[in-house]
Amino acid sequence: MKIIIDEEFGYRYWLWDVDASFDDIYDIVSEKLLDPEFFATNLPEQFPYGYWTSMEFDEYRKMVDNDDYDAYGHLHTHDDSYLERIKD
Repeated sequence: MKIIIDEEFGYRYWLWDVDASFDDIYDIVSEKLLDPEFFATNLPEQFPYGYWTSMEFDEYRKMVDNDDYDAYGHLHTHDDSYLERIKD
């Protein structure tokens, strides 16, 4: 599964390639976001599953424009972060 992660409103973009179902990854992310102290400060170490690749904005934009991803997430703080499925 290819997941595009926008870290802290465009601070950094990631491709998170993980061999797991969306539901499994969603549960892992949601559990961490329950912590009111969560802040995306050490990606990808905060979610050490699969492979993380840092992307430049142009790479990110190309993937979005070509619909070349399965899910999208925004990671920042516990109250504004989310993960959503784009494709089944």
